Amino acid sequence: MKRLKLLVAAVALATASVASAQHSIDRVMFLNRSTGGSAFGYLNELNGGFVQTYSIPGQSELVGVTDVINTRAGILFYNKATGRAVIEATAANGYPALGAYLSFSPNWDKIVAVGNSLFFYSQTGMAAVGHITPDLKFVQTQSFAPGSFGKWTHIVPTDEHLFFYNASNGAGAVGFLSPGGWLQTDSIPAGSFALNWSYIQTTGKHILFYNQQSGLAASSYIDAKGKYSYINSFYLPAGYSKLWRHNEYIVLHDANKGDTTIGYFDRNMGSPFTVTDTINLQSGYLGTGFYLAASTGEDVMLYSAYSDSPGGRAIVAHVDRTGQWVTTHTISGLSPWSFLVSSTP
Repeated sequence: MKRLKLLVAAVALATASVASAQHSIDRVMFLNRSTGGSAFGYLNELNGGFVQTYSIPGQSELVGVTDVINTRAGILFYNKATGRAVIEATAANGYPALGAYLSFSPNWDKIVAVGNSLFFYSQTGMAAVGHITPDLKFVQTQSFAPGSFGKWTHIVPTDEHLFFYNASNGAGAVGFLSPGGWLQTDSIPAGSFALNWSYIQTTGKHILFYNQQSGLAASSYIDAKGKYSYINSFYLPAGYSKLWRHNEYIVLHDANKGDTTIGYFDRNMGSPFTVTDTINLQSGYLGTGFYLAASTGEDVMLYSAYSDSPGGRAIVAHVDRTGQWVTTHTISGLSPWSFLVSSTP
């Protein structure tokens, strides 16, 4: 099969040592896509909730970034309009480690990661697979010509697989993604799924489907062989606009009203989704809810640029052993940011 012109890379060596490029579990990064400015730091409940370690006023390569994809080896920043891409990581000392500057094809509709592997997808049915190396370079391992893949509205990464869903016809597919490439493991024909699921989130093996308008939800899982199985359907409150993964929990959040539900899947395969807490995170503020989140090893940060305080605001929290949401810090006066990403997936 003819190899697609996915990249013509000009590589810049990392400014921090390669050995330090492995991410620490509590690191987070902010990016402003209008200015290219970024900030780095870590979450620390004992020291104000967030400690900033470094900031860069602006990087021309990051202006206009449309996609930020976190992998175990580094973070990929991609500009859909131009195809420009940059790989960075957070060093152990909290400083940025700069990797490859790349030129990908423009107009990739979705880029998702499993481990340090990346899957690129276009609505033309074109796709490509590659991975980020420990020294923050990109290696392409597979390419697929237009028409090789069908039309998919959602591509959801699990711990080892990718789950594909078409909201228009109810079709689905599953495949295994590794640095070596892509292998399809299951095909679910059109009409098998309900139409128009708004959001799909995973905790690794289990998958939660959610319809924002009706509140209809469904549980399912993908086994070790890459086979899909349905568990059950149920209802959650309607209106949630953000679904975030935090360890084994899924946080559903209404960015307009602040209403929030927390739930989890038991580690036993086939367990249904269990709600553990329902709260409102907007109480006491005049602005909207949160629209960015970064989950680290124990803590989670939620961020919003719209509030009754100058600039942006954030909260740092964790989910306790009983599944209850515990907010430990509220931070105000933050700069406006377009992306917030943790340093581990």
